[in-house]
Amino acid sequence: MTSTPKIFISHATEDKERFVLEFAEKLQSRGINVWYDGWEIKFGDSLIDKIYEGIEECDVFLIILSEISVQKPWVKAELNSSLIRRIEEDARIIPVVIDSDVKIPTSINHLRRMNMVDLGDYNTRFEELIGLLHGYDTSQPLDEPPKFLDQKNISGHNPVDSAVLRTIGNIRIDDEQEFIDYNDLKNVLNELGITNEMLNDSLEILNSKGYIQIDFVSGGLEHSLIRLMCIGFWDYFESLNNFEDIYKSVVSAIYNEEITWNSEVASFTKINIVIVNYIFEYLEIMGYVNIPKVHMGGMITIDEIKVQGKRYFDQLLI
Repeated sequence: MTSTPKIFISHATEDKERFVLEFAEKLQSRGINVWYDGWEIKFGDSLIDKIYEGIEECDVFLIILSEISVQKPWVKAELNSSLIRRIEEDARIIPVVIDSDVKIPTSINHLRRMNMVDLGDYNTRFEELIGLLHGYDTSQPLDEPPKFLDQKNISGHNPVDSAVLRTIGNIRIDDEQEFIDYNDLKNVLNELGITNEMLNDSLEILNSKGYIQIDFVSGGLEHSLIRLMCIGFWDYFESLNNFEDIYKSVVSAIYNEEITWNSEVASFTKINIVIVNYIFEYLEIMGYVNIPKVHMGGMITIDEIKVQGKRYFDQLLI
């Protein structure tokens, strides 16, 4: 999964109060995007259309199996063999058993099931499920979840990609090096509980979407250098608590103080030159300013604030 996982919960109405509603709320509190009919279907909505819309959008299809649900027409329809095959092409299916005497439908009998029969104490299984959904190593002690899960997700990214992107951003700013050595990144992320396999998968995803650029010096990924691209920096930058203040300070220096060189803006605002450079690049990409070819020594200057830039700056700095 490349972003926060979205799950569809198939269940019987009778199981809402005793399990499903609390279960859905617990999943939401742990960073899972839950499609739950009680939240998604409004008055006037087509029941059939909304359910199939939810199924098509989900990354994971959770099936709550109880003595009641396996007898329900709607649940039976969702467990139709042809539908199950179609879902399996794009999503993971996880049966969750909440009653001990449940006959597992033939269409999903081949799948590994998660037993949550003890509704008063299913925390261990719940943590295992969270691990599966978020993609971290569930072999770690359940009372000591990986440190990266303590961090706030970067919008649009799952916990692993968020930790990788945040670490790349931190190293980029702290060291002021354009290229980050893979092994330096790996050492930091291993400390946060991200395995090499998880890191490699994340880098592949981030690279394919243009958030980073990987330069293979020689050999495989382990010998690569990683560059943070503007789109990746911007997602990282917007996750910082003081993002808006920093951004407005740089824009104000450019627009109100008419300071156009990157080094002078950094000196005036006391903001890291790396951040200033990315803001310059972002403003050019957005069509607000014009920046000529980069000068020797990394010097960058804005030689024109375009009309759309003036309008944008006027609105931003009100």
